[in-house]
Amino acid sequence: MVDISSSSVAARLSNKNLNEDYSFIDADTLASTNEVDKKGNPLKFRMKGIDAPEVTKIFGANNFNIGTAGSNKANEALQTLAKKEGFTNVIRTGKFDPNGREIIDLQNDKGQSWEETLMKTGVLDVNRYTSAAGVRASRVASALGTDGLGENYDVARNVIANAIADETAYETMFRQRATDETQLAYSGGLYASNNVMFRDESRDLQNKATSPFSTAWEVGLTGAIEGLYGAVELIGETSGWNWAENVGEAGIYRARQKIQNKPEIVTSYKDIDGIFGKEGFLQYIANNAAISLPYMAATVAGAVAAPYVGASAVGVAATGAVLSPVALYTGTIWNDQEGDNKNAFLAIAGGISQSVLDRLGLKFLNPQALLSKEGRNEAITALTTGTETRAAMSLPDAKKTFVNIN
Repeated sequence: MVDISSSSVAARLSNKNLNEDYSFIDADTLASTNEVDKKGNPLKFRMKGIDAPEVTKIFGANNFNIGTAGSNKANEALQTLAKKEGFTNVIRTGKFDPNGREIIDLQNDKGQSWEETLMKTGVLDVNRYTSAAGVRASRVASALGTDGLGENYDVARNVIANAIADETAYETMFRQRATDETQLAYSGGLYASNNVMFRDESRDLQNKATSPFSTAWEVGLTGAIEGLYGAVELIGETSGWNWAENVGEAGIYRARQKIQNKPEIVTSYKDIDGIFGKEGFLQYIANNAAISLPYMAATVAGAVAAPYVGASAVGVAATGAVLSPVALYTGTIWNDQEGDNKNAFLAIAGGISQSVLDRLGLKFLNPQALLSKEGRNEAITALTTGTETRAAMSLPDAKKTFVNIN
């Protein structure tokens, strides 16, 4: 067995050469020993699917990147392991990372992949760069365990885990801990990593939601509540009723603070990373659907209650249910209007328009569409055409639908 314990790796790595053509910069980056870039610097290569702990890099007096806990010992262990286990054949893929470095894989003489081997033996965890084959290898390790795959891998795995744990404990002693995950994630490395004073199990240490769908539902519900408070503020401001205006303003502030304090979820297509996972396309669709649920529920409740509108107690309650989506959308539009440019008429008209579009299943139209003659004509045409789930209306009935906002 090759000794790669933390006490011996430093001496073994005085020579960082992987082979005669490449040397290690760190455990996931190589430099060519005989090729240079346009600036005359050694050509750099990024290893496929590997995201090793970052070592501290110094570029100048005031230009440096702080490494992560355990990075030095972890990198030493990985580099030694690669050389001693024979993963010294560099396979260039012809693909490049965002920094312009060609992506490479290491293989041994049997053609086995270094990335897949590290995942299969549990030395490193799956990360955002891991290939599909690497993910499958990691799943095999989780299902079958890592016993019998080689003692060197067990030693390396323990060296890395112990180094991260030891340096995290040391770092915590001398660096202030962040109050919570949000402060840690956005502090730019000012606080001790992997630790916070008040742990919130709804998010990880990168402030990402551990349950994105649940978080998205809460964001949607809080957004709907903010919209209703916006309607209260609108009523107060336009009528001079100070109490309602103050209640609405305070409610909007509380709702926005609550949303701001939620962990991160993917709600923009720009943040999608792959198909699966918590930042994948499917989760993006699910998140936006969950955010829309409270608005859809208000619309459905209004549609169900519509036949019962009247002067009785039940009728009054039904009237409230019918008007709730209008109030919700009106308040949301009012809240989105900027400062002194708030316009109650446009907010109410937009709220009615959005509610009508929801009720008629015409959400493909812009909510402001019904404020123009062209938009209403487009909606009327859609209603007279019908769909698989909604029968076509006659032209007179379709026109009557919009008479109140003409």
